[in-house]
Amino acid sequence: MDRGGRDAALAGRVLLLNPIAALLAQDKALLAWIWAHRQSGLFTPAQQRAIARHLPETYLITEAPADLERRAFVVKEFFGREGEEVYLGEALDAADWERCRAWRTFVVQRLVESQQVETVFWRGARLEPVRCIPCVGSYLVAGRWAGLYVRLGDRITTNRAQHV
Repeated sequence: MDRGGRDAALAGRVLLLNPIAALLAQDKALLAWIWAHRQSGLFTPAQQRAIARHLPETYLITEAPADLERRAFVVKEFFGREGEEVYLGEALDAADWERCRAWRTFVVQRLVESQQVETVFWRGARLEPVRCIPCVGSYLVAGRWAGLYVRLGDRITTNRAQHV
């Protein structure tokens, strides 16, 4: 990145937009559709194995099995970002669950528990030890890998996570 690009990024004047192909992968309703059709002839045997291995069990909330163990799932809005409209199933009472079902814009996805790490964060004028969960991702530029990022946050990664 040249100096002008770096200065613009530091000043918060750079918008990063994902390509349309990434938008499809972020659509959690599409993930639910893939899960529902994972064993169909739409996918090759190799693709079926990849879906079963890498995609968490995901349902449209209106199509979730009646006996679903909610505590083992999270409830996510189709296009939610950075933890917005994401709820741990164990935190939803029956009324909240029914509201999400009525809105019809949510999926339920099997909770993937991540390992906590120990680090330190600034709290006022001093560092304090904290336990948090890392979220690791990659940057792509023009279809090529361009780096990685790590954010540390809670069980649900939000925009309040700390960049490392």
